[in-house]
Amino acid sequence: ATIEARWEEASVAERRALLAQARRTTPGLARILLDTSFKQEKAEQRLAWLDVVGQDLTADDEPFLVRGLTDRSAQVRVAAARLLWLLPESDLARTLRTRADGLISMAPGSVLGTLKSFVGADVARPLNVTLPPEEFDAAWDGQGITETPPHGTGRRQWWLTQIIAAVPPDHWAQRF
Repeated sequence: ATIEARWEEASVAERRALLAQARRTTPGLARILLDTSFKQEKAEQRLAWLDVVGQDLTADDEPFLVRGLTDRSAQVRVAAARLLWLLPESDLARTLRTRADGLISMAPGSVLGTLKSFVGADVARPLNVTLPPEEFDAAWDGQGITETPPHGTGRRQWWLTQIIAAVPPDHWAQRF
């Protein structure tokens, strides 16, 4: 009750410290604090709260972050999605792994490569990379994929870069 009362009256900096403390000591209370005030905050404050959540992210944060995918601010939606990318068992992380798997595959080995592998030689096999479709998929907006690329980057290459960034390296190591 003391933290909840202080939360209502505290400055932004104090609330950030309270949230960080609550996340370390009583994560359930921290989620309650966020749930009670998150929607009323300005976008920059919601981003700051997501930054605190990201410092010690757990699977229990998934429902809160999923609600962030429909935030009125595009920046908040992207930040929430990108935190979900870091939770390997989240629905969003699984969706993006599946999408990435459909775009990247290992080229079949050659006869010479097969023979080299039998004698213990390392055999490099190229990856086949397929660019995403020509049109931006509206569902990607809620998955942390931004449509507009930085200056000098192609649209489809930008989308592919973000999709690959959503997949942890150990997924590729296991796959290939």
